[in-house]
Amino acid sequence: MRKIDKIKKVKRELVVSAVTKLFQESSTSYNNEFDTDEVKKIIKDVDINSALQKLERAVAGRKALIVSKTDENIELEKEIQNRFSGIKFNRIVNHLITARYFGYSCFEIVYNEDFTIASLIPIPFDYVNYNTRDKKWVLKIGTKEIDLNREKFLLSIHKWNPAQVTGKSIFDSCFVSFMDKEMYSNQLRGLAKQYGDVITVYPYDINSTEEEKKQLKENVDSLHGKNSIGVPVDELGTVDINKVVTFIKLSDLDPGIYTELEKREKEKLVQNILGSTLTMDNGGGTGSYSLGEVHKEGFDEVVEEICRFVCDSLFQLIEIDAKFHGYNAKEFEFSLEKVFTDTEKIEQEKKQQELNSLKLDNINKLSSAGFEVNIDFISEQLGIEKSYLAKKLSTGIGPEFSKKKIDELLENARSKQKEFEEMILENSDELINEITKQIKKEFEKVKNLEDIEKISLDLESLKEKLILGALQGYLNEFNSQSIEFSEDDLNPFKLSFTEAINWFCKKFPVLYDVIEDITKKVDEQFFYMKRSTELEVTKKLYYNLLDNLKNGGTFKTWLEMSKEVLNKSGLGDSPWYLELVYRNNMASAYNAGAFYNQQLNKKNKPYGLYDGVDDNRQSDICKALDGKVFPLDHPFWNNYLPPNHHGCRSQRIALDAEELEEYGLKVSKSITKEMRELKKEMGSFYGSQVSGMKKAIKQKEKELEEMKNQLKLEV
Repeated sequence: MRKIDKIKKVKRELVVSAVTKLFQESSTSYNNEFDTDEVKKIIKDVDINSALQKLERAVAGRKALIVSKTDENIELEKEIQNRFSGIKFNRIVNHLITARYFGYSCFEIVYNEDFTIASLIPIPFDYVNYNTRDKKWVLKIGTKEIDLNREKFLLSIHKWNPAQVTGKSIFDSCFVSFMDKEMYSNQLRGLAKQYGDVITVYPYDINSTEEEKKQLKENVDSLHGKNSIGVPVDELGTVDINKVVTFIKLSDLDPGIYTELEKREKEKLVQNILGSTLTMDNGGGTGSYSLGEVHKEGFDEVVEEICRFVCDSLFQLIEIDAKFHGYNAKEFEFSLEKVFTDTEKIEQEKKQQELNSLKLDNINKLSSAGFEVNIDFISEQLGIEKSYLAKKLSTGIGPEFSKKKIDELLENARSKQKEFEEMILENSDELINEITKQIKKEFEKVKNLEDIEKISLDLESLKEKLILGALQGYLNEFNSQSIEFSEDDLNPFKLSFTEAINWFCKKFPVLYDVIEDITKKVDEQFFYMKRSTELEVTKKLYYNLLDNLKNGGTFKTWLEMSKEVLNKSGLGDSPWYLELVYRNNMASAYNAGAFYNQQLNKKNKPYGLYDGVDDNRQSDICKALDGKVFPLDHPFWNNYLPPNHHGCRSQRIALDAEELEEYGLKVSKSITKEMRELKKEMGSFYGSQVSGMKKAIKQKEKELEEMKNQLKLEV
């Protein structure tokens, strides 16, 4: 009985070994151009997907931070981090990691009005292509192709090299054996040609000499009259070779046998993914196995490798931010910091509390000895923000019914502002296209460096929209429900300027008395808005030219690539920069109209409430000022009237004394030291809007002069 079992066992091993050897010998070369649909199949495999998710959770669960490479830039590091704080990096990282599977992944970069990055939108893999003819990456939707430029798109390529510009998949080495059914069919045809439809398989002792193996093969071929294949068997012993000789019909080689080979490759692939040694058999029966126990050290190394890849890919965001805000991107980097578990946090907090307790004892001893210890020292020693150590000021919010009423007030004001934003965006394309055509025409006139500075834009259409925006801001300041737009109303921003003015005045006769004054107010600001916009256009062209020269290009080739230059600068066929300018200026005009109304009506509503949008995008400036109430003629508003930074969404709401009491609000008596310290963070926004723009223009002119001098050296 034992002898029969041994013969069966030898036959089973013989078949598996023979099939393995046959497919290895007939394996064809692989050109790396595998079908992405097959990659998707690999990812869906339950075991591989489990391994990938384990890694993705370990990486995406970390916190993305901006880190300065030197101690001198710590304050700037906080400023940059604040600009990126609104981005949901965990979802971005999850998609970015797919570059390791397909070779590359891509995002569209969405900007805020102040040129900070709002978010990254993942672009499906199938829409991103490398144009081998033109040697460039494109976004392909139907027959339309859009060039992928670095200012608008983030393209991450895994293990890029000149010979493999589309990157390399982590499945690359195991892909053929694991999923390529077409290659399997090709191999079967090759085997049939070499061996016929039936293959004779015989064992030989692993210790046999070459002469013995040769003689045995000749005997088997002669006996069965067919090509045969010998397979080494360990400890063949006394088993009669003739009783274990078997035959493999190629017609019987169904995918099931190939799947056994595939399974072995998959085990190797999972091990490679996790960077770990696996226990593949858990004793659960035939065909069952598990990932087993993973060596933590190897797993952590793979996680760190992925983190480095992610951080290297995200560095492009720092480069973009540096261009807009004027610092050296190379002095900063992204870091994915591990988020600790609750147990780890508790242990860390316990140690920190013990240390703080010791420090607090020392502070008390100093105080008892007669030394005065200020809040700054305590904050630094205990690691507690000063605001938590200072005496907490009353928020002024009274009973619950008052809180509900003020919430309704704020919601109503923000709703009108949002309605305005949606209205102006519906008509942005026509105006932006008009400005885009002007820029293209002006760029054609550029023959030398000086010509770039001569670019002048006719922004009268923008000025007209600004006047309409100011009128809308003026109207929205009224509390009357009659000014709200019904579904049947026209959008004034879609009409010609004259038609829109007539529409406004007919619908709201109150505007007859103020329209001239509002127009003058916009005129005062428009000169600086126009100048600022033209300087920014020049600045972006300078940046692009400098990058071109640094990459070995010339001024002439830069001019010849006019379309690409404008597209990369957000001034061409995808005018994302002009969209930002339009939205930013329209928001400023809207606020100007609202403030003008408040000044006219300050006898009835003499107080102003600083209303900041309390969400994860709120700046430290607006957070400090949110909820503060001052009389409209108080010096506070000379320096802190919104907007107080790029992309500021805060507004001033006018109130009367009865409303203050109804909402449970208190009037502030003076400008605190904390408020005065905000001046450093506000920069050119500190002061009136016009004076702030003047400061910004001077700064831009200084930057342009520096860039111009640098260009003269490069050209």
